[in-house]
Amino acid sequence: MSNEVKSPEAAFKARGEGVSPPSKSAGWEASPAGALKTTLVLLITIALGDRFLPPTIPVSVLFIMPVLTSVWMRKRSVIFSTATLAMILILTNLDLGDKNYDRVHTIASAGVSIFILWTTVSMGCMWLSVQRELVRSQRTTRKTLTNLAEGVLTVDQDQRIVLMNPAAERMTGWELGDAKGRALAEVVQRERDVILIPGEGVPSGQGEVLISRSGEAAPVEVSEVQFDIDDETSGSVLVITDASERRDREGAMLRLAYRDRLTGLPNRASLSDRMDLEFAHARRAKALLGMLFLDLDGLKLANDTYGHKAGDALLVGFADRLRSVLREGDTVARLGGDEFTVLLPDLDDASNAGLIADKVLVALKEPILHDGKRLWASASIGIAIFPRDGDSGEQLLERADEAMYEAKQAGGARYCLWGAREEAPVS
Repeated sequence: MSNEVKSPEAAFKARGEGVSPPSKSAGWEASPAGALKTTLVLLITIALGDRFLPPTIPVSVLFIMPVLTSVWMRKRSVIFSTATLAMILILTNLDLGDKNYDRVHTIASAGVSIFILWTTVSMGCMWLSVQRELVRSQRTTRKTLTNLAEGVLTVDQDQRIVLMNPAAERMTGWELGDAKGRALAEVVQRERDVILIPGEGVPSGQGEVLISRSGEAAPVEVSEVQFDIDDETSGSVLVITDASERRDREGAMLRLAYRDRLTGLPNRASLSDRMDLEFAHARRAKALLGMLFLDLDGLKLANDTYGHKAGDALLVGFADRLRSVLREGDTVARLGGDEFTVLLPDLDDASNAGLIADKVLVALKEPILHDGKRLWASASIGIAIFPRDGDSGEQLLERADEAMYEAKQAGGARYCLWGAREEAPVS
């Protein structure tokens, strides 16, 4: 859902890179109390000066000096007070002392002239200050957009490109000169993509990829902010973020969650997701799916005789032996302790599961070396076949477990088929 702001500047500010309005200069704010005080002081000063100053000294000096001082001190209240007093003198025809109206009028005119001059100069200075602030803000905005790692694009109300920063040019493969005026959908091509856990082939969700002009795809995150003027939508700002690093970090964390820490094999969670995928495929293709349940014989003896490090070495060696004899598409997982499973998709015949189990048993005839010691182990294997022995992953796993128990009861180092109660020791 897009958020709406009132201007393009506010749209950029929503990303932390907005154009701030020019700040007011400190000290130029009018204070009513200060203006009142200054007016009283000026009235008293003018009255006293008009009474005691020689006729050769113009009373307008009493206006000029406070005004100049106020300008130097940046006290706007004095200026306003001077202008107020001048208007009072004009409107009331105040006659100070024995002076006539002409002199009072001259004094008032001088005050008004000074006020107008000060106002003109002040407005000019403020205008120049605003212009400098705007230029500074524009430079800051351009520099910020240039240095941003995110791609920023601005489009008009017709969804046509108006602006692109260098990062957006790199991501899309379009230069601003070529992209300007083109439809957004032509320059920014986005597609939904299934995110797979690295090394697992298991989906973890959906993401978005950006297809560049050269056809390269990169994971991204795209956010859009609309801006309007006078309550009418006038355009949008798109921010494109490269999600490769974040996707890699999340993938690495998920991979750890789906892997057995000791052997590096998929764990029970990974096996569950894989079973869902393989069972769905087997149902669609009406294919055979095999399940091996393996229990390592001799792990307790290794732990008791040589310690748990030797037991861990035996488990790791067993995992390596399993991987060496399985097909590329087979999934081997460690459930915990000395229990392992192998998922066998697309079997040509149910008997092929027995052939693979026999390869595992033969591979274990060779000892596993650890710290100069020869460790020996075998395995009891149970086999169940979909759809013959079960119609779900959990059911097939349960029945393969039952078949494994039959093989162990028979002495181990063999495999057993569920249902048929066939026992096949290693040859």
